[in-house]
Amino acid sequence: MKVLYFSDVVPAALNAGYMLMHRHLARMTSHEVLILTNDNPKARGLALPHPGLRFPDRSKNFTRITSRIGSPFFWLELEARRLLQLAQAHALNFRPDLVLTVWNSAYLLAASDLAEKLAIPLALVCHDDYEKMLPAHPRKRAWADQRLRFIYQRAKARICVSHGMVEHMAAIFGSSPTDILFPIPAEAPFPGLPARVRRSGEPLRIGFFGEMSGNFDVFNAVADALPKVDAEFHFFSHGVVGSDRRELTRRLRVFDHGVTDPRGLHVFFRDNIDVILIPQGFESADLQLRRTCFPSKLPEACQIGLPLLIVAPPEASAARWGITNLDTAVVLQSLKEADLTSALTRFRDNAFWKRQQDLVASVAQGAFHPEKLQRQFENILARVLTQPPE
Repeated sequence: MKVLYFSDVVPAALNAGYMLMHRHLARMTSHEVLILTNDNPKARGLALPHPGLRFPDRSKNFTRITSRIGSPFFWLELEARRLLQLAQAHALNFRPDLVLTVWNSAYLLAASDLAEKLAIPLALVCHDDYEKMLPAHPRKRAWADQRLRFIYQRAKARICVSHGMVEHMAAIFGSSPTDILFPIPAEAPFPGLPARVRRSGEPLRIGFFGEMSGNFDVFNAVADALPKVDAEFHFFSHGVVGSDRRELTRRLRVFDHGVTDPRGLHVFFRDNIDVILIPQGFESADLQLRRTCFPSKLPEACQIGLPLLIVAPPEASAARWGITNLDTAVVLQSLKEADLTSALTRFRDNAFWKRQQDLVASVAQGAFHPEKLQRQFENILARVLTQPPE
C-alpha cells in the first residue's frame, strides 16, 4: 500500500495530533509512505518517520489575510490552490494508492482536491473539529459547510477518536460509515505490578501528566480534598508555567515535577504513584471539545498499569469511556467535595485498588494495546482500497 500523507499536522514527536500521526506512520514499516507537510517551526529539527517534503510555513500570513477577507476558511481556500500546485508533481511521481489527511488541518481542502484530481480515495483522521475555522456570517458559513460536507462524505474512510466526535460530525454532515480509533500510546503495557507498595500510614499519591489548560477546576477540587484524605498530588506538564499553575503549586501537598521524558515519567509513576488522575474540565466554553476529543493521556496512562480516577462532565469522552470500561466508582461526573473524598478514600483499600489495577491492565492489553490500534488503523486504510469506485 502506498500512502500519501498530506497535512500540516506534522508527524513529529511533539504532542497531541502531531504525536498520534507520528506513531501511526512510524509503525507503517511494511508500506510505502510519502509525507507532504509544512515547515512548522515547532517541528523543525524533528525527524519525519518516512521520506517527505516540508513546504514553506505561511501561518504568519494567516492573520493579515483573514483580517481582509473576513474568515480563516477563505484563507484556506486560497492556500489550497497553492498547495495543490506544490504537491501535484510529487504525488504523480510517487503514484499513491490513497491520500491520508487530518480533518482539523489547514491542508484539508488541498488534500481533498489532490485526491479528487488523482482519482484515488481520501482517508480522514478526525481528532479535532473545524469550528474555529468557519465564518460566522450565515451565508459564508453555509458555503463553508457545503465545502466541508462534500469532503467528509466523499472520503472513503472517516476515522474518529471518540463516539462524541462521530455524533458531532453526523449532526453537521449527516450519518456516514465511520470508524472509531482511540489514540495510540507510545509503548506496550509495562509487565507486572508497579514497584510501589503503599505502607500503612503513608499518604495516598495521586499523579497527573499532560496538558493542564482547561483542567484547573478539576486540579483545584482535588487539591481541596487532599488534607481530608491524607493524600498528595504530583504532576508533570510541558505546558507554560502560568499564574494558574503557580497558584496550584503553592498549595499544600501539591508537587510540580516539571518535564521529563516518557520513559522517566512512566518509571516515576510506577515507583511513586498510587492513582492516575484523568481530568476533563467542566468549563462550559470547553464542553464541545470535551465531548468530541479523546484525551490521548488516557490510553498512555493505562500502559503504566495504575488505577485511574476520571473526573469529567457526564458528556465528556473520558467519562463516557470510563462508565463503560471501568468501575463506576472511579468515574466522577461532578466536582462535589464529598464525591471526591469518597472516591479517594476507596483507593486506600488494597482490595479495591487491586480490582481497579486489574481493570486497567486488561484494557491496556486489549483495546488500548498499540499493536491492536495500529492493526486497526492499517486495516481501515487497506479496506478503502477494496471498496468499489462510485
